[in-house]
Amino acid sequence: MVKQTITVPTRYLITESTSRTLPGGRDVRLGVGFVLKSGRVVDTPLHRPNSYSAVWCLRGQGTYIAEDGTETPLVPGSLFHRYTDRQHSNRMVAGSHWAEAWIVIPVEVESALRSIGVLDPRRPVQQPGLDLGLVRELHGLLGGIRQAPESWLGAVLAQLVGVLTHLCSRDHTSTDPHRIAIDEACRRLGEDPRLDLHRLAHSLDLSYERFRKIFRQHLGISPGEYRIRRRIDRARSLLLQHEHSIATIATLLGYPNPFAFSAQFKQIVGESPEHYRKRH
Repeated sequence: MVKQTITVPTRYLITESTSRTLPGGRDVRLGVGFVLKSGRVVDTPLHRPNSYSAVWCLRGQGTYIAEDGTETPLVPGSLFHRYTDRQHSNRMVAGSHWAEAWIVIPVEVESALRSIGVLDPRRPVQQPGLDLGLVRELHGLLGGIRQAPESWLGAVLAQLVGVLTHLCSRDHTSTDPHRIAIDEACRRLGEDPRLDLHRLAHSLDLSYERFRKIFRQHLGISPGEYRIRRRIDRARSLLLQHEHSIATIATLLGYPNPFAFSAQFKQIVGESPEHYRKRH
């Protein structure tokens, strides 16, 4: 666990919160809050929440208890997730002067973030550490959410999701031994979607079958499917530039011929490369 040397200024160690209801249902909410819980020991008994929230420890110590009884220490900089499909509880160390910031987002947004891997229920506790810039941004959102016109709530939600995504991406203590390898594979396939997958696996010191298995575990699709996705993403950009012919784009992306490229593009996008280029 990363040792913290940052101390959160007392102006952020407060009890203040705000939330707004969004169109679409009585419990479709976004919100942010700062809370002092100095006198509390048992914060949340074992339960399953109705809405998703993330809690960021700013001061104090505690313990997160998963529904299977697994306990994870909480320290300043710890982030834990209250997922809507699992029970949990958490305790605080008496006298540690617990202070936290929390984020609430609609369950539909939680689902979307889970589907793209930003939120991972397998890691209910993360260790992003303390970042005073993010603390200030969350503090600013107290007023932003409270005062925003209805037409601005989408932008405010995007800002809130941006802070949450930043926190999740800062996890310094992931115990996943393959996370770095998969991130590197995605980066390289993004740079060159023509890469041979067997050679890529070998360069990461993995057999292809092992590489394919852990890649699917992390992203939900095979490396071949991911390569196709990146090829089509790159194809969209190249088609919009109007600098290359369809045949040249097919070659640049590693297709054996323009017909194979056009067939796959149409299968995924729903229209041919020619029609896509004309329409844009």
